[in-house]
Amino acid sequence: MFFLYPSDVKGTGFLTWDYDQANKDDDKWLYLPAMKKTRRISGSSSKTDYFMGTDFTYDDMGRRNLEEDTHTLLREETLNGHKCWVLQSSPKKAGDIYTKRISWIRQDCLIPVKVDISTLPQKSFLTKGKGPAIRNPIFNASSRLPFQTPYYLG
Repeated sequence: MFFLYPSDVKGTGFLTWDYDQANKDDDKWLYLPAMKKTRRISGSSSKTDYFMGTDFTYDDMGRRNLEEDTHTLLREETLNGHKCWVLQSSPKKAGDIYTKRISWIRQDCLIPVKVDISTLPQKSFLTKGKGPAIRNPIFNASSRLPFQTPYYLG
């Protein structure tokens, strides 16, 4: 991911390498063009630090391994004209920043279209979707990361 604006972060790049093994932490790097340096994001900061001054954490910027959570089908419902499965996912490991996620997964393509997340310690409630966007009512703040010309490697 590269930032096109604002000018003070233009050219900043973020790369995440997601591992399939649930017990292996993903690798994350941030390229800072003003300093011509690459910074590795690791340890607890990779889970809890906020990404580029937004309400997203670095952990939000990667994918979560399915084996890290226990999943429960809550119901089926229609969202924005699409049939969805509504799943609750709770972390198996104690100490995770998230206490649970409620996900709306489109049945036709298996893509999450909305995710509500409960967190500790602030007990804030966050929503991802359409952009992605995230809302933190505890701090009355929200962030959106609009994607321009997204493409995926894989």
